[in-house]
Amino acid sequence: MSGLTLAQMVRLPWEWQGPKLVDEDGAVHWEIRIGELPDFLLAGSSREEVLSELRPALRAYLGSYLERGEQPPLPARPLLWHCELVQSGWEPAAPRATLPATSLPEPVH
Repeated sequence: MSGLTLAQMVRLPWEWQGPKLVDEDGAVHWEIRIGELPDFLLAGSSREEVLSELRPALRAYLGSYLERGEQPPLPARPLLWHCELVQSGWEPAAPRATLPATSLPEPVH
């Protein structure tokens, strides 16, 4: 297991594909996919609809893995933040910490 909570998994740097307008034989809709999750597809009648439903749909999709006791596919190289704590005076600085980025901004559309 990755050790990440569901809330942390939702905020990982997923490879968003879309939203894009799709026309399948005259049936027009908007869809978003996620590169790391080949079975994930969110479709709707408008761009705004798929964007507003994206986080809840991803949460439900990832949650279904966890409910079955399985590890969902995660981004190959999760984004990491590097932090350094610096102390004043002649004392050595605190050790470096590498933390998973769990508060990422919304995807750019």
